[in-house]
Amino acid sequence: MKTRLDGILDPVTSEEFFGRHMFKEPLFVRGSVDKFASLFTWSSLNRILSYSRHDPMRVHLDRVGASDDDLRFTHRVRNVRGENIIRIDVPAMYQHLREGATLVVDAVNEVEPEIAALTEELGALFSTSAATTVLFASFGHTPGFAVHWDSRDVYALQIEGEKHWSIYQPSRVAPLDRGDASIAGSREPGPPWWEGTLRRGDLLYIPRGWWHEVTSTDSPSLHLNFGFAPLTGVDFATWLVEELRALDFMRKDMPRFAGHEALEDYSYSLVSMITERLHPSCVTDFLAAWRARARPQTHVSLPLGAGQQYASPRPSHRVRLVNPLCEVVEEDSSLILRGGGREITIPHWTSPLIDRLRTTTSASVAELADAGGDVPLKEVRSLVNWLIERGFVCTAL
Repeated sequence: MKTRLDGILDPVTSEEFFGRHMFKEPLFVRGSVDKFASLFTWSSLNRILSYSRHDPMRVHLDRVGASDDDLRFTHRVRNVRGENIIRIDVPAMYQHLREGATLVVDAVNEVEPEIAALTEELGALFSTSAATTVLFASFGHTPGFAVHWDSRDVYALQIEGEKHWSIYQPSRVAPLDRGDASIAGSREPGPPWWEGTLRRGDLLYIPRGWWHEVTSTDSPSLHLNFGFAPLTGVDFATWLVEELRALDFMRKDMPRFAGHEALEDYSYSLVSMITERLHPSCVTDFLAAWRARARPQTHVSLPLGAGQQYASPRPSHRVRLVNPLCEVVEEDSSLILRGGGREITIPHWTSPLIDRLRTTTSASVAELADAGGDVPLKEVRSLVNWLIERGFVCTAL
C-alpha cells in the first residue's frame, strides 16, 4: 500500500530511501512545482499569523548576529477586559524581513490539520511520536541561522521560492545534544558534502548530525521542515531501568558495607536479573511498550465524546485513530488496544473495523460497518462513540 511518504519521495522509492539514505546520508529529490501545492501556502501562513494569539515560543524572527531585542516585532495592547496581551507589530515584522530576518513558526502541525495529519502519518511510519513541523519564511540572502546541525532527522519541503543549501559531513556519529562539546572538533563542521538550490516542489532529507547552512535567493521563500526525533539504545536503556524498578531486589540498597563475598553474591544476582530481560525479543518488547505509551497530538471531537445522550456519530461521519502508533493485541475473545498511556478491551468482532482504521487515513462509520460484515450499524455507531469517549478515535477533519 502506498503511503504519503511515497508521494513525498517520488521518484525515489521508499525501499531505496530506507536502504540507502535513512539514518545514513542526505537525499535531494527534484520535484514538480505543484508537488506540495495543496500542503501549505502563503495564505496558510497569513491565517496562522492573523488569527492566532501570538506565542513567542511558536513565532519568532532569527538572523545571524542579531539578538531578540534587535528583532523585536511585537507590541502590547489592552483587550476588552483591560488585560495586556502581545500582538505582532506587522510593519515592524515587515521591516525585519526586508532586512534579511527569517520568520520561524514552530509546531505548525498543532495549528494546521493537513500538516498535522502528514506529521502523524510519517511519525507512525518512522515509529516515533516525537515529531514537529517548523516553517521558515525569508526574503533575502542573509541566513537566519549560522551553520549548524539538528538533533533530529529533517525533511525539508520547498513550498514556495528557492533556498540555497550547503551540507557538510558530521563531526560526530549520531549526536544527541548540541551542548556536548566533550569530543575534540565536534563543534566544527566536517568536509563539504553537497551544495545546491531547492526550488518549489523539491525535497531534501538530512539525517541528524549533518551540518548545514541555508540562505534564500532573490525570491520570497517558504519551506517546511518535518523533524522526527531518534529512537536509540539510550531510550531502550531508560525503558529497561523503568522495567527493573518494579523488582523488589533492584530497589533494595546495595550491600556496600558487607564483605567481599556478599558483594560478589549481590553482583551475580544483579547481573542475572538484568540479563534475564535481555532476551532476543527485548527490543521488540521495548518498541511495543514505547508505542503504547506515546502521547498523541490533541484531537477533540465535540459534541461526540461528551456522551451518547448529546450526540452519536452518523453513518457519514469520518473517523480515524487518534494515535497511529496504537498497539493491538489479539486474545481469544477480545482485542486489547494500547496507546497514549491507556489500555482498553473490546470484543473480538471489532477486529476488521480496527484493521480498517489502521490501514487508512480515515473511514466513515458506514464503511466501518461494511468492514464488520453482519454487525448492525447501530452497534458500530455505539462502538465508535465509545472509542471516541476513551480517546482512541476522533473525527477526521
